[in-house]
Amino acid sequence: MLKEFDPYRLYPRAAEVGGDLQMELTSLSLSDIDPTPFYQIRPLDPAHLEELEREIRAFGGIFQPLLVTTHPTGRYGYVLLDGHHRYEVLRRLAEEDPGRYDTVPAVFLWSSNPNAAYALAAASVLSNLRAQSLEREDLPLYALRYLARLYQDASGAAFLKELSALVSLPEAEIARIPEALAVSPVDPVPPELEPPFAEPGFRAVLYALEALYGEADWKEVVRRIRPAVWVLEAFPGEAASVLGLPEREYEEDLLALIRALGEGRLAREDLARFSGVREAAQAARSGAGASRPRPPAPERPSPAPGRTFTLVVPPFEPKPRAAKRAIRDLGKTLSQAARLLDAKRLRDPELLAMAAEVHRTVAAFVERVAAPLEEKAAGAEPPPAPKSGEGGEDPLAALGPSERRDLVQEIAEEEGFTYE
Repeated sequence: MLKEFDPYRLYPRAAEVGGDLQMELTSLSLSDIDPTPFYQIRPLDPAHLEELEREIRAFGGIFQPLLVTTHPTGRYGYVLLDGHHRYEVLRRLAEEDPGRYDTVPAVFLWSSNPNAAYALAAASVLSNLRAQSLEREDLPLYALRYLARLYQDASGAAFLKELSALVSLPEAEIARIPEALAVSPVDPVPPELEPPFAEPGFRAVLYALEALYGEADWKEVVRRIRPAVWVLEAFPGEAASVLGLPEREYEEDLLALIRALGEGRLAREDLARFSGVREAAQAARSGAGASRPRPPAPERPSPAPGRTFTLVVPPFEPKPRAAKRAIRDLGKTLSQAARLLDAKRLRDPELLAMAAEVHRTVAAFVERVAAPLEEKAAGAEPPPAPKSGEGGEDPLAALGPSERRDLVQEIAEEEGFTYE
């Protein structure tokens, strides 16, 4: 679609691109405008087409000019940014009455900066918002389609990874988005920027979205766009419809589903129960998505059925030095797992569940084993050890291999793990 678009070349920022945009009111021939819906983000509404046709027939033309820009391939003089309903009606009427509707008023918008293509694409969405021809609450879906047009990718593969990372950010990280936007996708990455902000592609998506949302609170932007991304992730086989120009009925179902997710009438995890967008939307409308009783949330996530999470444990060695070394290593693992979970950088649900389980199990182990050692190191008298055998030995030291295996098995059953 857009000729040789490079997402790594989105600069300067939208607020600075405004000085590069030029606008001119002109008259164009319909034949100069490419009928291909390059920038169109909504399917045509038959009811709106009928209303416009009555209006244009009555007054002999359109009141609101079309919005056009330079054609990216040069096959036509111009391409539509906004006014696809008006153009379609004029095209039909021109076929019916040749010569009467050949010339139409248009606003020609272009940029002297070749890197401002994203601002022109954003104008195709913003003009609809200003004219109140689309609802602002539906903007998340149109934001995804705007990216699909910009990246020339109807599947979303070119930007879905970055969007998923964006909507998975914790609130503390979302607050850093303005800091990340201060570094363009082509600037060197300062050391204080960590993933995903350090990735040029991630900042490119931020630049593109900023052109739509302007000065809006990023926490609110992420909250609103999150349900649309969930739908795209849940039904990848329908990406062409979600990001394209589907039938009107599908569009209504899609918007209803995204609204239900955003309002909490349907939960993200419920999407896995449905075969596609239309079934999920029907359930959301009927309340079936929320009425089905849900099992009580477990204290901790568990691996998917049929999968066994195995933790390999070395032979038990009840010596103080070995115990301290084990606690130190487990502490490092615990800290790293906590950082990963906090940053939400594990996106696979099963892997995330396993990591959370490891986190909890290690924490329990450290709590049970480290506390007595810390008391001993502080000079506190540990509770008297149970006596066993004639020498009053610590029972752990007297355990044989089979008894140690039994002990590990007992812990395994207690924690819900399979140990080997």
